[in-house]
Amino acid sequence: MVVYIEEYRQMPKVNFYTVRLENEEDSETDRFISRFIASHEYRPDLEVILAALEEIGAKRGALPPGDATLFRPEKDAMALPPPQAYGNLLRLYGFICSDDIMVLGGGGRKTTKKAQDGDTRPAFRMMNQVAEILKHRLANQTVWIENQQLHGAYQQMNLPG
Repeated sequence: MVVYIEEYRQMPKVNFYTVRLENEEDSETDRFISRFIASHEYRPDLEVILAALEEIGAKRGALPPGDATLFRPEKDAMALPPPQAYGNLLRLYGFICSDDIMVLGGGGRKTTKKAQDGDTRPAFRMMNQVAEILKHRLANQTVWIENQQLHGAYQQMNLPG
């Protein structure tokens, strides 16, 4: 499976990137938002996630990674909403590259105890694969961060199965 990492939204503290599948017009993040924005049941949960992104992008930045007030650790990736948003049934997955760079993926409804099961499984798996590749590329400096931008070999990834 081929995915592309593209700039999504630049804010004062964080430049957000997103994942887009090769044959899709919309990014995984946009697909997640579109799926739940019109839902009376899930819109309040989505609004909590969007407010957290706004807080991170406009005021806080993304670090430290795994900040328990901001993110749920999900293997190599992270998830929103913040842990204190008890009862929120949605998860949006991403990866923190630095304090000012985050890559957002997709998400889904939390339908099982484990994130790697149920409705969240595809987004969880994809974002963890992307995170693993980005971590490796950042470590060996084929991807680097400069002036709140990703540079190097980040735009395209071949994910297993």
